[in-house]
Amino acid sequence: MRLLVPPLFLSVLLLGVSGPTVLRAQTVKPVKVATDTVTFVTPLLIDENGEPMVGLTLINRNQKISKTTDANGSCSLAGAKNEVLEVRALGSLVNTYVLSDDRFPTITVSTKHPAVQRLKPVRLLNNTQMQSDLTAASTQTVYNNDLTKMPVASFLNALPGRFAGLGSIQGSGEPGSDGTALSLRNQGPLVVIDGIPRNITVFDLEEIESVTVLKDALATAMLGVRSSNGVLLVNTRKGFASRPRISFTAQTAVQQPLRQPKTLGSYDYARLYNEALTNDGLPEAYTQQDLEGYRSRSDPFRYPDVDWRKQVLKPSSRMDRYTFSASGGNSFSRYFVSLEHLNQTGLLRTSDINTYNTNNDFKVYTVRSNVDLNLNSKLSAGIHLFGRILNSNDAGYVIPNTNTTGTSSIFSALINTPNNAYPIYNPNGTYGGTTQFQNNIWAQAIGSGYRQNYQRDMLADFYLKRTLDEVTKGLWIRATGSYYATLSENIARNKTFAVFQQTAADVYQQFGVNGDQANNNGIDFQSRADYLELALGYDRAFGQHGIQAIVLGNRDNAVGGSDLPYTITGTSGRFSYNYSGKYIAEASFAVNGSNRYPEDGRTRVGFFPAFGLGWNLSKEEFMKSLTWLTHLKAFASVGKTGNDRPGYFRYIQTYFDSPSVFLVPERVLIRRLPSNPWPITISPGKKQTNSMPDFRVVCGRTDWALLWNITK
Repeated sequence: MRLLVPPLFLSVLLLGVSGPTVLRAQTVKPVKVATDTVTFVTPLLIDENGEPMVGLTLINRNQKISKTTDANGSCSLAGAKNEVLEVRALGSLVNTYVLSDDRFPTITVSTKHPAVQRLKPVRLLNNTQMQSDLTAASTQTVYNNDLTKMPVASFLNALPGRFAGLGSIQGSGEPGSDGTALSLRNQGPLVVIDGIPRNITVFDLEEIESVTVLKDALATAMLGVRSSNGVLLVNTRKGFASRPRISFTAQTAVQQPLRQPKTLGSYDYARLYNEALTNDGLPEAYTQQDLEGYRSRSDPFRYPDVDWRKQVLKPSSRMDRYTFSASGGNSFSRYFVSLEHLNQTGLLRTSDINTYNTNNDFKVYTVRSNVDLNLNSKLSAGIHLFGRILNSNDAGYVIPNTNTTGTSSIFSALINTPNNAYPIYNPNGTYGGTTQFQNNIWAQAIGSGYRQNYQRDMLADFYLKRTLDEVTKGLWIRATGSYYATLSENIARNKTFAVFQQTAADVYQQFGVNGDQANNNGIDFQSRADYLELALGYDRAFGQHGIQAIVLGNRDNAVGGSDLPYTITGTSGRFSYNYSGKYIAEASFAVNGSNRYPEDGRTRVGFFPAFGLGWNLSKEEFMKSLTWLTHLKAFASVGKTGNDRPGYFRYIQTYFDSPSVFLVPERVLIRRLPSNPWPITISPGKKQTNSMPDFRVVCGRTDWALLWNITK
């Protein structure tokens, strides 16, 4: 079967420069210490996110000795009280520390420093990582400390403004439905959590170690048929060998609408409505007596002037977040555990006449447990568990013959109801209404019962990894399995209400009925997914030559509701080579496809290659004379990615009976899939020319980045 293949995607990175940071720190004079007081200290080096820093150099100014931090961010070196340690990253001084009596001090460095940032590994697909100087892939990362500053329920809402090329639109502020729709170059990026594609965005922000955007074909090609739209790569926090670290965070925020429409008062509305009718040559709707009644507000029942937004909505709402986390470990086991409760209240006012809640509230309970084990010197394993409970509440009203409920129906009525439509209550205490307006907004909020939604999610990831150094040094094999299940249930305890229009003294016309509370429940949606992966990797340096490679086979299977499974299977891999850390060559590929194509649900496979080159110019001898320049890198990539959107077996011919009446016995509509239902698109999603220079120039701690992208 012929595949539709557009022209190749070309990504060219022109320049990237960076300069040293000007460190303004108090000069600490070395202190002479008696030799009999010298001991060994074991500092722990972490960044502001609490993650261990690998590859930092500690120098004891007094004793002229140095050590480099290991994978746990620690090292041991001789030192005594009042001696000064210098902390350097890639030769740049990033911090100083005066030793005290503590033999296990914790020293924090900032990732805002360009040299520290370059030491942070670049997270890539399938739980792999590389040093930022040794890859030609286009990525950008934001870390935990920046994410947790935002009082949001979904981590997507904390991302706008933090990534070049990432657009965002938030269409609603309703609790539980206020997620941001993100676009990367006008495409919706795929969310990958700990190496596995997931549709989860609401969880504890403090369990996130980093969010990385993968932008080009070289970074995303291993996803094959799902690689065109870019990737949001979420890595959760893991434990490391250190003393136990316990954290408790309490966060409170006040939320309010940025702006509310300002409505006309009843007098101005009636006056301008008359004017509009006169301009159209029509008779006026309101008499002078009516206008005077609205102006003077002498009779609030006959001439109402209700500001419905103030009546129904609170000016602000509150969000509270409480998070407890613990991490630590030793040479055998490492752990990170997090518990969180989020309570987000809505804007709807409530009434004491009800014994139940009618506000649109949202509550989340989240638990995360990441445990990694070293079973022996060659075998390691991990069990990563995630559980989530989401409870939402809303007013019970449903617009007749629609699916619009609760807060959505109330906001719709607020837009369409003038201040003079009807009074809140009549003189006899009944809800006000008219022939035209039979759905009293206040009754919708407090007199229609309530609706609830309960959602439960469970996620379990497992892996087993063994080094194969007995075969060749640097070789390893890893098996990964994952299972995810979610269930959402709706409970409706709603009721109807009647409204009344006063036609004379103590005479009312009724619209609707006061019904008893109806109780029903049903499954909103349910789905499950399982993932299997077997990977073989190699990571080794031979003198000035460095090689990193991985090849894997995987199967991602998802079932939603009563649908048949949607399964993607295939093989993918990546190869990276560098010479002396200066010259980089990379290649990645995927051969995979999904099972939604003819014949009879056959898996249709495509080939998606990508290639990249990089050059660290700042490491060349001819660049050494530029003392103001610390980092200059040029890299380019070219590749092809896929965008698999087969629909639900759309190739099967389908017949629909038309509900309309025609002067023929019957009309039948036929739907068929086009002959080429699966276009393979060019990275990232279309034909593209990319340039993503990485500029870092000496200007305090300023990082300059330039992104150039052309889409055809």
